[in-house]
Amino acid sequence: LQVLLPGQTSLPGSSNGYTGEASTRTAGTEFTITVYGVDSNWNRNLACVEQVTIQTTDKYDTEPSGKGLTAGTTTFAVTLKTGAVGLTPNATAQICATNQPGYTLSSNTSTVVTAVPGSAAKLLIILPGESAVAGKNTDPFGKTGNPGNWTAGTSTGIVIVSCDANWNVKPAQPSVSVKLSDPNNTSVQSLSLLASGYRTFSVTPYTVGLCSATAWATSYEQYT
Repeated sequence: LQVLLPGQTSLPGSSNGYTGEASTRTAGTEFTITVYGVDSNWNRNLACVEQVTIQTTDKYDTEPSGKGLTAGTTTFAVTLKTGAVGLTPNATAQICATNQPGYTLSSNTSTVVTAVPGSAAKLLIILPGESAVAGKNTDPFGKTGNPGNWTAGTSTGIVIVSCDANWNVKPAQPSVSVKLSDPNNTSVQSLSLLASGYRTFSVTPYTVGLCSATAWATSYEQYT
């Protein structure tokens, strides 16, 4: 099998079977890959009708269903979800094509493709004890860890992040407002995010008990 990404073209008989470089993709945006059934010199076998499945290294995308080759080729629609690593924009992925059980073509893994964040869409709040996890689409969305206890009367740093629709940090500098659910601290703090797309806000709860923080900004989905 041979996996080609957008930007790559089949080149039978060459050392690696293709020419061109994989183009950068945007997390959350669908693109098409091509899979060929080839011989050992990367020549397409037009009689090949193997059943093929693909799997990406993106932990949070959804793999398409397997399908058969037609005249030695087929395509798959892929949508990567991870476009950052922690709070650093951009991530890489690879895509592997394998035969379904009962077929004998060797599997093939694509070259590396870079995925960048999509358009800014959501805010994310990271509390002490939590870490950002780009692309994570299960609760707690976009992060992992357990927030620690806060002490009434003591300031605590919380991180507000500009994210795309898939919880990848998206560098932007909107003016963000933050407030606590504490009935004894109803103040609203407003600051612009830094060029990195995130910023630490210092908040102080005054009341013992459960407390949450809410962040909002124009054109962003509010987060609590």
